[in-house]
Amino acid sequence: MKKVFCIAMLIAGCQLPTELAAQKWHSLPNPVIAPYHTMPVGVGGTVFVLKTLNNKLYIGGGFGGGCSPSDDYPFGNGIATYDGINWDSLGRGLSGWVRTVEYYNGEFYAGGDFSYACSGKFWPDPPGIYNTEYLAKWNGIGPTWLPVDSPTPNRSILMLKHKGDLYVGGNTAFSSVGGVSCSHIVRYNGLTWDNMQ
Repeated sequence: MKKVFCIAMLIAGCQLPTELAAQKWHSLPNPVIAPYHTMPVGVGGTVFVLKTLNNKLYIGGGFGGGCSPSDDYPFGNGIATYDGINWDSLGRGLSGWVRTVEYYNGEFYAGGDFSYACSGKFWPDPPGIYNTEYLAKWNGIGPTWLPVDSPTPNRSILMLKHKGDLYVGGNTAFSSVGGVSCSHIVRYNGLTWDNMQ
């Protein structure tokens, strides 16, 4: 029995490197979403979340210009898409880190450590959209993100669509949304917030 086991292991040991050699990792090419230059590969910053939708990969994280007026940030302030060939942005993006994304009721939601959605305007105009702190949505029409009813009091770090509702979870300071008190998690039906109690 021991001899049969050893022979089987020897065969597996010979085959395993061959199978592994057939698997290859590939870097993603040349997105222009890092400060002041085109990155050779990747997004030029931390990636926190990945999601697929309609044959596109959505990437959220801490990259891009943070609503900088520089023309060097055409793609991906905190969030970008990749279709296998081309990179693109979602509107003008967000001012900080995107930690969670979800598609709900025909709109794309993003949550994280950002102060506002980028407006495309700069001093003396406000650089961001009001009431988009920590949580914002994009309907695919026009360059700007929109508020989700009211701002959240602290960062959103997880979102999930479930049975027609959107669930949003946050850190220890996530205690109310839209005037509704909660304990780190809330449910949204597209119109109102519910603390699930």
